[in-house]
Amino acid sequence: MAPVISSIPARKVAFSHGFYWFKNGFRLVLLSPWGWFKCALIYGFFGIGTNIIPVIGPLVFTLISPALLAGLMLGCQEIEQERSIRLDHLFYGFQKKPVIPFLVLGSYNVAGTFFIVLLLAFGLGNQVEALKELSQQTNADPHALLQLIQKQSWLWILVLLLETLLSMFFWFAPALLFFKGCTPKQALLSSAVACFHNTLPFLLNMLLFIIIACLILGIGLLISVYTWIILVPFLFSWYTASVYASFRDLFDQ
Repeated sequence: MAPVISSIPARKVAFSHGFYWFKNGFRLVLLSPWGWFKCALIYGFFGIGTNIIPVIGPLVFTLISPALLAGLMLGCQEIEQERSIRLDHLFYGFQKKPVIPFLVLGSYNVAGTFFIVLLLAFGLGNQVEALKELSQQTNADPHALLQLIQKQSWLWILVLLLETLLSMFFWFAPALLFFKGCTPKQALLSSAVACFHNTLPFLLNMLLFIIIACLILGIGLLISVYTWIILVPFLFSWYTASVYASFRDLFDQ
C-alpha cells in the first residue's frame, strides 16, 4: 500500500488578508529595492535566454525555476531580519538544500503544462488552420470568424481552470520545500490545500496585481516602452514578495 501523503497545516484567513499580502510584498521590496532589481533582472534574462533554445530551453527553465524561487523566498526572510536581498540569494536553492527535490517539483510542473498544451492541441484540432485562413481573407465574414472562436470558448475556459489549478499546486511549493523540508508531493498537496481554503483572499490578491500590471502596461504604451525595464522587474519582485508574505501568514503563524 502506498503511503498516505499528509498536508502541512495552513491557516484559513479572512478576505482582507489578500490586501495584507499585497501591501506587505510592497514593503519587502521597498526595504531592499536595488537587490530586488538585480535578482529580478537576472531571473528575467535567464528566462528569456533559455527560451531562445527551442523545446529544451523552456524545459530547463521550468525544471530549475522552483530552486530559483526558493532562493528569492530566502531573500525575503533576510529582509525581514533587517538584512538585504542579494543576487546570490537567487541561487541559494542550489547551494543550501539538495537540488533534486526542486528538480522533481519542476518536473511535475513540466508534466502538468504538457498535459494542458496537449489538451489544447487536441481540442482545437483543425480549428487553428481554419481560423488562420479565415483571418487572412480580405473579405472575411466577421460573423463567421466570431462563430469559429465561440465554438472553442469552452476549451479556453477549461484551460484557464486547469492553469489555475496547476498554479495552486505550485504557489507555495518552493517555499515549503525550502523552509519546511517536506517532500515534493507533500509540498504540492499542502500548497493546493492552502490555496483552496483561502480562495477569496487569493482572488483579491490576484485582482490587485492584475490592476497593477494593466497600469504598468498603460504607462509603457503612453510614455515609453523603456519604462518597462524598471517597472516589470519591480512588478515581478512585488509579486514574489507577496507570495512570501502569504506563505508566512498561512504557514508560520
